[in-house]
Amino acid sequence: MIKLQPAEWEEILNKIKIEYANTPSVYMIRGTMRRVLGFTVREHQRWTPAVPTISESVDILVRNMGYMSLEICLDFYDDTQETFFRLKYI
Repeated sequence: MIKLQPAEWEEILNKIKIEYANTPSVYMIRGTMRRVLGFTVREHQRWTPAVPTISESVDILVRNMGYMSLEICLDFYDDTQETFFRLKYI
């Protein structure tokens, strides 16, 4: 599995779109992506708590706050295809 930030995935996806411009099903259909490229894409949202502040009064308010961070996970089914992907796109 490879974890990417959304901007990193967008850059890689643009390269894939250029390479497979004649067959857009490669990057649009999950099953075709798995068969041709060897992976499927999964979006994962994670709750990231906010960093506590120095001030005591503000710290009480910030303690229960945070933000959602988005990660793109590429799930590979073959180690060889994952290595090839890393060499080619990353």
